[in-house]
Amino acid sequence: MKNPNIKTKSAFFICLAGLAILFSAGCKKDVNNSQKTSTAVTGPYLYVGGKGAYWKITLSAANPAPVVNTLKNAGAVSSLITSGKDVYIAAQTAGYYKNGVFVPLTNASGINYLALSDTTVVAAGFDNTGQIGYWEYNSEISINIANIALGITSPIPGARGAVAIALSGIAVSGINVYLSGGMNFTAQPTPPDTAPTGNYDILWSNGAPQYFGPAQGQVQVDNAGGLSGGYTTAGVAVLGNDVYVAGVIPDYTFDGGYWKNGTFSSINNGAFHPLAIQSFGNDLYIPGYTHTGTGSTYLIQGAYWKNGTLINFPPAAGGINSVDVNGTDVYLLGIDSSNNYVVWKNGAVFETLGSAAELSADCMAIGE
Repeated sequence: MKNPNIKTKSAFFICLAGLAILFSAGCKKDVNNSQKTSTAVTGPYLYVGGKGAYWKITLSAANPAPVVNTLKNAGAVSSLITSGKDVYIAAQTAGYYKNGVFVPLTNASGINYLALSDTTVVAAGFDNTGQIGYWEYNSEISINIANIALGITSPIPGARGAVAIALSGIAVSGINVYLSGGMNFTAQPTPPDTAPTGNYDILWSNGAPQYFGPAQGQVQVDNAGGLSGGYTTAGVAVLGNDVYVAGVIPDYTFDGGYWKNGTFSSINNGAFHPLAIQSFGNDLYIPGYTHTGTGSTYLIQGAYWKNGTLINFPPAAGGINSVDVNGTDVYLLGIDSSNNYVVWKNGAVFETLGSAAELSADCMAIGE
């Protein structure tokens, strides 16, 4: 990724969870290496994250042969960024990988997202007490979840609640560190449930939370007294002086779009689901999919938003997880109509990675 200030996903722009993936000693058999020409391998390279491994694909050959690199003791790759010839990967471990070598972080239990501040790695995830936080220079800045929950949800003095929390991305701009995610608060004791319960999309700016939704952090409860929706964001990006968070409003509408400096704009009248958010130069991309219908008639179609324009991309039948740019070339990562993970270059198939039922390929970046 040329701009280290944003997360690559998914989703995250944004690697997304939900697919059962297996990389084993035979994983190279899942990569489409057949009928590849043998050429001298030179950069730049496209790196694609998987489960416990990543692909390295030269962009200088017309018919490249991907190389699979395994990561010792790694989980699914959830963030992958580059700087020159260096490749940094978060794979839900107690640290991150630099050029395949594990770098532990003090008190970390699971690092999910990475960004670069000049040459300094900033990592976001969970510490060994279950708190979220971010690490700079191997020093943790923790965010106390319990205090956040009590501060926004409880009008009853002393009420307590159970919190489920998720992270979806990180961005760094100057001295500012931004984390995106969401939270579900369930008041206790139950029954009776006398304290507020709800779902929240969140942007943390240097640890301070900002809540997104139609009531800006107020309770979202349906007529039956239950939660009216879920929480979901797809990542955060900084472009100039503006901070963008891609996601879905956490209420019954599930309108998809983005928040720019706290103000929400829908995409495709809300019928769009962001999977990541990425910026390159002056351009902002939000990959994902459009959707129509409900229940058994629910249909999705790969699409991405660029600088205010929604671009439908029919070859991506299962959505677009990630975007990257190299000069005038635009690379898209997603799932095609045959349920394969595919990288497209300027709309044409560049590389077929393998079956989505067996592999994971949800984030990518370009490096030297």
